[in-house]
Amino acid sequence: MKQPEYEPAAERYGDLPEETRRMLEALQPDEVEFLQKLIRVMISFGTVGKVVGIVGGAIIGLLIGLPLLIDALMRIWSWFPHRGP
Repeated sequence: MKQPEYEPAAERYGDLPEETRRMLEALQPDEVEFLQKLIRVMISFGTVGKVVGIVGGAIIGLLIGLPLLIDALMRIWSWFPHRGP
């Protein structure tokens, strides 16, 4: 997430707000592991969301574009002389 311009990003531990530092100092090792797993899960959700959006867009594109393509090919095919009905 991009930091607002009026609030510079923390570059050192001492730059963090006091409340944040107290919270980080109070974390137990199992809580740190849980937070790391949670971060990975959230990143995975974002990746899955992007993939679902791309696949959904492709399906909608096929549903709209395929009939148009078939119609255009049928019109081109009718230009060629052929026997039969």
